[in-house]
Amino acid sequence: MTRPRSGDAKRLSFDAVRFVAGGDYARRVVQEYGPLAWTICKGYARDHDHLDDLYQETWLKVYATAGSFRATGSFQGWLARLTRNVCVSEYRTRMAAARSLDRYAGELAASGEAAAGPDPLDRVEGEFLHRIIREAIDDLPARERQALTLRLIDGESPAEVARLMRVRPATVRSHIRHALKRLRKRIEDPRDPLHVLLRFRPND
Repeated sequence: MTRPRSGDAKRLSFDAVRFVAGGDYARRVVQEYGPLAWTICKGYARDHDHLDDLYQETWLKVYATAGSFRATGSFQGWLARLTRNVCVSEYRTRMAAARSLDRYAGELAASGEAAAGPDPLDRVEGEFLHRIIREAIDDLPARERQALTLRLIDGESPAEVARLMRVRPATVRSHIRHALKRLRKRIEDPRDPLHVLLRFRPND
């Protein structure tokens, strides 16, 4: 996605009903206020692809919560707060995923040491595996990453994940299905670092 450019010099007033209806008015709103959201997202993004994810997630959030905007304040201020909330929430989700994986890695290491004593090679390999898994999760599209993290790593119920993401449970299942499909495809690719996980399949 290219950097959005501002529209007319005169600010376009925001109408939630017209925006949700889509069409030319919605496009004009995104064109007019896109640079503001883009600039905020850029401050949180790791790279250009991540920036695209955050920017798209912001406008999905605007669409989902447009009815909460009250004209008592400026739309710019409301959008800026919403964009920051999206970015901070995504960051916390990634950090929670990393902590969960690290905790899991620690439990595996502890159980291995109790059974057979510490092995430096096992520790190095474990660190490598957990790093590539974390990176693979980070590479997922934002909504898929969020759904996968909340459901499979944080252990939230499908209904709770749907509530937190403001979507239907069926949408949560779809996000997780697509996320797992992407990860499986990477695991099957001999050129991908995740391919090493095939070594840990049972009965191989």
